[in-house]
Amino acid sequence: MKNKRGVSLILSYIILVLIGIALAVLVYSFLKVYVPKFQTPECPDDISLAIQSYSCSTNNLSFVLSNNGLFNIDSVHLRVSPQGRVKVLIDSEIRFLNGSLAPQPLVPGQTYSYLSTSTIASGSYDLELQPKIFTGKALETALCRPIKQNVVCS
Repeated sequence: MKNKRGVSLILSYIILVLIGIALAVLVYSFLKVYVPKFQTPECPDDISLAIQSYSCSTNNLSFVLSNNGLFNIDSVHLRVSPQGRVKVLIDSEIRFLNGSLAPQPLVPGQTYSYLSTSTIASGSYDLELQPKIFTGKALETALCRPIKQNVVCS
């Protein structure tokens, strides 16, 4: 008779733990619907940015970009490094101003001339351009496949 009270106490603790687990499962399944899944924005396949021409004169790098794709390109991430090295000499973002104060996208078929303000010594460099587009959601951008070209400055 004395042992019955100990069994009922253990059963009450087990029931309390099961109720806690059941409530946790219910709250998790309810909140899972409201929390958005993290998805990285993807760049469309029909983005095509080309370097039409480049030149290195008086230690400045200049080039002409052409949008040959089907989508607007909002900006381009520029990286210039010595050929075969990891060290980056120029790391900047190019926004297409086209004569206005506010950045405008580079529309298909349009070209853009860029003149670097950084001085570059003579030598061989890797020029990497990575297009960036806005996806339409609140300031969400997608980075596209980078374009790499070897540039020789004399």
